[in-house]
This record gives sequence, structure tokens and C-alpha cells, in this order.
Amino acid sequence: GRIEHFFKTIGCDGFGPAVCDLLKDKSIPEIFDMLHADFISLGVSEGITRRLSHELDVRVAEPIEDWRLLAAFGLPGMGEANCRKLMQYFSLPELFTAKEGDISAIDGFGGVRSANLINGLSEIMDRFTDISEFFQVETSRKAAGKSDITVVFTGTMNYPRTAMEEDARSHGWNVGSSVSAKTTYL
Repeated sequence: GRIEHFFKTIGCDGFGPAVCDLLKDKSIPEIFDMLHADFISLGVSEGITRRLSHELDVRVAEPIEDWRLLAAFGLPGMGEANCRKLMQYFSLPELFTAKEGDISAIDGFGGVRSANLINGLSEIMDRFTDISEFFQVETSRKAAGKSDITVVFTGTMNYPRTAMEEDARSHGWNVGSSVSAKTTYL
């Protein structure tokens, strides 16, 4: 459900179906505010309670990418790749005030997707504000003047693919999953 998706997307381990079923009546902010005894009172074992508390503490202490936090809300049509792409163009505050035309100008976010996104953002705005207060959010927005370079990593490499992709993104470049007409570097 929504709780399991949220915690999986933000990288918090331990929030599987059984635990999330026990938490189904809690909001995400309520879960972040839970104490050890609160988990125990719901029937979560001592060992799992320690793990959940640790995971929540780590997630709050470490920065989280803006696209990952947005993806955790499970907006229709907005998986991790689309959230990552969108956050190259907007900060989170800008996104929540963006107009449909601003979003539809981004390749892959045509009229229907941008309209659905605007509607979805308006539905989650209050929850997003409440939840985002728990995080140190890192912005992914491209620096002004960056070119729209798209790189694709294929074949065997000397470095981990994920590290190379993150390095490319840190330069404001797009990372493609397959070669296309938009590929700048292979």
C-alpha cells in the first residue's frame, strides 16, 4: 500500500507488508513521530522495532534527493525516472506552484500528463508539506545555463554504472536508459 511504497522509495528498510498492515491507520508524519513503545503497542516485535527506529533515525539524519521524496507519494505516471527528470527543471516549492504550461514544455510531460500532475500535486500538497519537514531535501535542479546533454552508459565499464550515472546527473546531464536520437554521448 501507500505506506510500504513511501518507505521503500525513500530507502527505509523493514517496512514490509506485515509491518505496514499494523501501521495502516497512521499517517507518515505519525510514523516518524512514533517512539519505541508505540511500535511495541501495535504488536511489532522488539527486534523489528529497533530496526524500524534505526531506519527512521538514519533517514531523517541523511539528506534525501527531491525527486526521491516526490516519487514516494506515488503520483500516477510519476515513477522515479519521471520525478528525477521533472526535478531537473523545478525546485519543490516551484513545482507546487507551477502552471500546466510550464510542465508540458518539458519533453515527455505533454498536456495529459502535466494536467494529471497538477491535479495530483494539489491533492498531496498538505501531506507533502507535513512530511517534508522531517527531511533534509537536496535539490536536483539544473544550474542555469547547463546544456541539455543526454548520456547513455552501455556495455562493460571499469566503474559501477550507478556511480557513473550519478556523476553525470551531478553535472546537470540527463541519463538515458537506451540510445535514441536525443543521445549526446554514448
